[in-house]
Amino acid sequence: MLPRQQLVTEAAKAIPISKRMTKRSVIVPVSLCLLDIVLTLCGQSSAYWDGEFRDVTEASPAFATYLAIHPVVFVVAGLMWIAVFTILVTTLPASPGRFVATAFSIGHAVGALAWLVRIFRELVGGMEHGSEKSPSPLIYFAFVLLIVLIAFFYSLLGSKPRNSP
Repeated sequence: MLPRQQLVTEAAKAIPISKRMTKRSVIVPVSLCLLDIVLTLCGQSSAYWDGEFRDVTEASPAFATYLAIHPVVFVVAGLMWIAVFTILVTTLPASPGRFVATAFSIGHAVGALAWLVRIFRELVGGMEHGSEKSPSPLIYFAFVLLIVLIAFFYSLLGSKPRNSP
């Protein structure tokens, strides 16, 4: 019987290279994940940065645990998550690979946008409407801009290179 790693390698070789996603296909999802990691670190409280690592603000229970240990552990876990994702997407056939890449992108775009709301509220402040604060129009502009950039880069990655005459 073949070891597990060899089985995975043999299965990946069985899928023709032309039918798989390329490493270039993970640029946008990986960029969004890195943005999410950076914004997560930026969004931590001053108490957290003073060494109170239990004072964590993070929606993902697994990554909140890593943040509670130490910021370096969180960054290493994030980089490992990116490596696993990249290997998965580039070894799967194109359709499932595209699905996983899109899900990964949406998840990290939502995470990054949530952090942007929080950070912009603290930096720019909000407008008072009754008893609640609503985000500044600048936040909505940032959301739209980020979504347009994501769509633009996805369209670039999906297009085939032009042949020069």
